[in-house]
Amino acid sequence: NVTATATGFTATGMVVAGTGASPIYIDRSTFRGTTSSITSAAYQNLKIGASKLVGPALCNGSCTCVASYDGTNYTALNTSCQ
Repeated sequence: NVTATATGFTATGMVVAGTGASPIYIDRSTFRGTTSSITSAAYQNLKIGASKLVGPALCNGSCTCVASYDGTNYTALNTSCQ
């Protein structure tokens, strides 16, 4: 379980950088940012389950969401985390 909050003019709750191709699994977490909840670099493969995202997910690689929701509107996210 992780809770990450970033505030300010441009802020991201979590940034995943690098060139690794192995999946990164994120479960039961909250990411909040004024610019984005999550930003991932190209080639990153994020698997997000049962988590709250406040702010858009900017996935330059691959993001897959299951049972996750938009923490602003409390609506379900689709499998692309949007």
